[in-house]
Amino acid sequence: MRYWKIFLLNFQIVIIERAISFVWFLIALIPPFVLYLYWRGALASHGGNIAGWTLSTISTYYFMLVIASSCFMAHIEENVAREDIQQGGLTKFLVKPFSYYILKLFLETPWRILQGFYGVVVLLLFAFFFKNLFVIASDVKILALSIVIIILAFILSFTFKMIVGLSAFWLTDVGGFFQLVEAIILLCAGLLMPLSLLPDTIAKISYVLPFAYMIYFPIISLQGTQNVGQLMNIILVQLVWIAIMAYLYSLLWKKGVRKFTGIGQ
Repeated sequence: MRYWKIFLLNFQIVIIERAISFVWFLIALIPPFVLYLYWRGALASHGGNIAGWTLSTISTYYFMLVIASSCFMAHIEENVAREDIQQGGLTKFLVKPFSYYILKLFLETPWRILQGFYGVVVLLLFAFFFKNLFVIASDVKILALSIVIIILAFILSFTFKMIVGLSAFWLTDVGGFFQLVEAIILLCAGLLMPLSLLPDTIAKISYVLPFAYMIYFPIISLQGTQNVGQLMNIILVQLVWIAIMAYLYSLLWKKGVRKFTGIGQ
């Protein structure tokens, strides 16, 4: 009940700042739309099919990417690194009888819900005006498993970003590291293009890393391109990565707090 009240308080803050959240969403909308226009032209010049991707599947992918990048992908690392560790805000969390991880989860989740809502509205408008270009799974089992994959994708993304934020315990300037992480995610999570369209070596590496399970696999699961067995395998890999990330977070948190001083980094 206490955690629920904390969540509601954070949600009220998000609603108050909904205007800036909408601006962030519009900024996140631009790259997938530009990439969609690029692939639309590429498909037109290749007879409407590239490695099994058609205009309808690629259109659905990039418009779902709008939801995925705004809803599944956490952005808590800046708050953890700069406000809590470098500026000393972590002090107030250390004296509270709550898990720092849970408190940050309830801080981040309302933002993802609101921006995810914006994404769903855009997707519904797209599906309404361009019905022939929208492909989504119709099987109930596939949709149910896809929802599980989406939830696990957010947990995996959030835990990873918390680890990235904790790097500020050891790094004086985290800006360069954050940019490196975003560049890797951009390529390996499917934000630039579907991973199946990447060169084989890069695609195989991406399938092993956790980033594809934050964005790419949730999207193609909703598209219905995976069967039940493949979806179960995706869930299994997600759980393995969540366990690994949870262990790393716990280890870094314990070591990092020992380095922390009341005035910050």
